[in-house]
Amino acid sequence: MELYKSVAGTMTLVADTPFTPAKQWYTVKAVVHGNTVKGYVDGELKTEWTNPAAELTAGGIGFRTTSAKVLFDDARVSAINEAPTDIILSQDSIAENTTVGGVVGTFSTVDPDEQDTSAYALVEGDGDTDNGSFSIAVLGNTLIVRSEPDYETKDSYSIRVRTTDSGGLYYEKRFTIHILDRDETPVDSDPNAVLYSDDFEDGDTTGWMSSGGTWNVATDVTKALVQKSSTTAFIAAGDAWTDYVFEAQVKVSIKNANAGIVFRATDNKNFYMYRLNASNQKLELYKCVDGTMTLVSSTSFTAEAKQWYTLKAIVQGNTVKGYADGERKIEWTNPVNELTEGHIGFRTTSADAMFDQVLVTGIAQAQSEPHKADESKNAVTLDRSSAAAGQTVVLTAEGDRQSADGAVEGDEKFVPATWTSTEAGKNGSFAWDEAAGAYTASYTVSEVGSHTVTATFQKQSWTDSAWVNETTATRSVTLSVYAPTDVKENLLGVSPSQLVLGQTAVVTAEGYHQNAEPSIVGEERYYPIAWSSTEAGKSGKFSVVGQVYQADYTPAGTGIFTITATYRNQVWDGAAWNDGATDTKTVDLTVVAPPTDGGDGDGNGDGGDGSGDGGNASFACTGHRGNNYACGNAARYRQGNDRARKREDRHDRLDRPGQMGAKAGAGRHGRHHRHPGGLPIRQGCG
Repeated sequence: MELYKSVAGTMTLVADTPFTPAKQWYTVKAVVHGNTVKGYVDGELKTEWTNPAAELTAGGIGFRTTSAKVLFDDARVSAINEAPTDIILSQDSIAENTTVGGVVGTFSTVDPDEQDTSAYALVEGDGDTDNGSFSIAVLGNTLIVRSEPDYETKDSYSIRVRTTDSGGLYYEKRFTIHILDRDETPVDSDPNAVLYSDDFEDGDTTGWMSSGGTWNVATDVTKALVQKSSTTAFIAAGDAWTDYVFEAQVKVSIKNANAGIVFRATDNKNFYMYRLNASNQKLELYKCVDGTMTLVSSTSFTAEAKQWYTLKAIVQGNTVKGYADGERKIEWTNPVNELTEGHIGFRTTSADAMFDQVLVTGIAQAQSEPHKADESKNAVTLDRSSAAAGQTVVLTAEGDRQSADGAVEGDEKFVPATWTSTEAGKNGSFAWDEAAGAYTASYTVSEVGSHTVTATFQKQSWTDSAWVNETTATRSVTLSVYAPTDVKENLLGVSPSQLVLGQTAVVTAEGYHQNAEPSIVGEERYYPIAWSSTEAGKSGKFSVVGQVYQADYTPAGTGIFTITATYRNQVWDGAAWNDGATDTKTVDLTVVAPPTDGGDGDGNGDGGDGSGDGGNASFACTGHRGNNYACGNAARYRQGNDRARKREDRHDRLDRPGQMGAKAGAGRHGRHHRHPGGLPIRQGCG
């Protein structure tokens, strides 16, 4: 689509828009307003341009083409029509259980052309998800429910609406319709609370006040109230009640007639009316405020002439329920707080409409079928699926309808009662936890392994005065218990603990459960990752020798040095070990200087003997005082080892790799372990 201007014979392209034409008719429209030109195709804006120069300010219309066989038709010039700019919906919420045919609200359009008219339609596009659940009245502006909403199932709906003005211009908008939750306790008339009744058998209309129409009592098998004129007729009786049930019998003499019951009427211009409209074959609910009648809900109904029908209206709060012959046909909730109290009566625009058997009562909770409890809805849960021995777990149980009040005889519910575990000696009862709003119990696990925790639910039945215990049902859950991790069991040793400068010590560390094979989510372990010494510049990582984490340490100076090992905590998540916090352990190493004189030997020794094996602190004692000193250190170390062997076996393993002499490699351990990396290795000290 191209827009040109021609000034003094010079054609200038000022705007263009891609467009793929076909061999069909198009409605092309140009709207000129001041220096702005808007081009439309079939009602859709395609081009808009504003001339910066004050030129071509007036002139006629016409056609121009450079092509043969181009057709033009239906030329029309009119005042400028601008497109609508907004759509407004008077109400965007509706109560659940509103029956099909109920009115949500009315649409209005914001249009620069104030006197323009608008037509509304549900259209495809963004937000049209629930268009099928609503309709818009033909040639009207009311949004109508086409499926009965249920708040518990769906609490909002999305629709897309178009407003089109008289010139074919339109505007579209997305709306969200909110569903309001309502008390769904069934109600009905209370036969023990009759507020008013009249069967007209007394033959008069005493107590009734008419406003229009001709009303009298006639005989139709029994006596009944009849309206004889063909004008709008209204008659009322009773007090200004608020919430009540009004029912009466109605009959029309011909199909092209109507008869309605009115309620909460303050006069003939303010009331609700529920009527039988035989001419339209519908039941209709109206509200009339200040004389303006508004249809708020309707439903199809097969109505015959000369047949009695019982119409009943229950009005409670802003909700009106309409019944025909005992069946609910209409339910609608007024979003506006109006028509809150008033009389009852009748209204018709038809001659020979008849009314009888008037009854007004209070409202009572309706008797319904008992609510049965479903044991499959019972549930028991744990605050965790796995725990360390010694930890306390919390059980929460919920029985189906556990908090229900007894309303109808035969109502049922399940209440959590007791629990047991396959762990010996573990059982108890559930108690109501007010803060949690649930039945709970707790116990401290102690036995490592997998345990089944079973909750027992007591089924109870309402006997119209009390709950009586019946059968029981159970639900189970599995709890995995693993051994707790104890950082005190992280071990660290150095061998020898005393040595002569120049010798090498072996630092050996073992983390608690360092080689554990995981089986339960939540299991923990520690493994050594690094070491450091108070001697400057001395630190490193551990390597695995056999099944043992070791590191060689050759001091560069003398003194007492503290060696610190760092252990990494890991937790099993069911698929992998996840790193956690760290722990440290320390051990001291004493380093002395080598002897500098020959001592008091027998002359046969060699002051420089001190032969070692494999770089470890192993010496041959030949009587030289220096060697005697070194052997004394070794003896003291062996004494320390003797004391250390009194600890459990895993402590003993830390010392063996560093024992003095070739004997340190004499034995082998036969147990298999796993490095945290997962590779199985076999310990072989030496």
